[in-house]
Amino acid sequence: MEMLPLTPADEHSIYFKTFVKSLIQKFQPQQLFCFAKKIVSEETSGCFIDHGYDHNYHRCLLIVTESNTRIDREVQEFANFHYKQGKITILCHGKESIAEAIRANNKFFITIYNTGHLLYSSDGMTQSDLMVRYIPTQSG
Repeated sequence: MEMLPLTPADEHSIYFKTFVKSLIQKFQPQQLFCFAKKIVSEETSGCFIDHGYDHNYHRCLLIVTESNTRIDREVQEFANFHYKQGKITILCHGKESIAEAIRANNKFFITIYNTGHLLYSSDGMTQSDLMVRYIPTQSG
């Protein structure tokens, strides 16, 4: 059976998974969500340049920590140093501060918990266990 070469998207997926594993190992979050992903693809060709493809990736992640101690700077520096195939923006919040924000009808966290892509959960769950509806008439 002939092995097909990996597409740039496949290669990036493997790279991203490896990065996520190292992020989890280093910071041991309770949960890790991807709440935005932007992929820009560009094809170049011409008489004086080689034909080629370029892909630019930007992902936005939310790390949920056990403690309310802010670790944003350390986590972002880790991402900037280790993630070389695009950009990663990481927000870090303690699970209790997120729970308070959700109880206060915070649209940002409610939307992430309801529709964000859960990449990791320390309890092994594959879906967020919180389904809360945002109530626009009660936003502050």
